[in-house]
Amino acid sequence: MIKIFDTHAHYDDEAFDEDRDELLKKVHEAGVIHIVDIACSMDSSRHMPEFISQYDYMYGTVGVHPDDIYELTYKDMDELKRL
Repeated sequence: MIKIFDTHAHYDDEAFDEDRDELLKKVHEAGVIHIVDIACSMDSSRHMPEFISQYDYMYGTVGVHPDDIYELTYKDMDELKRL
């Protein structure tokens, strides 16, 4: 079986709320051995540590999509550093 490391995913997105666990189980069983889930907002960054802790084969990033950087504050930047 080919082993795959998915380096850019958004499984934390609400579009996966209904079947996320089932989908991720199937993806993992099919050979995706690791996944990097990418946060794209302050909200998703805040939830990323808890989200990835549910899956031992998942890593996460924190950050804000470039389209939204003009809304960032210094407080947000400090929080991203802490996360």
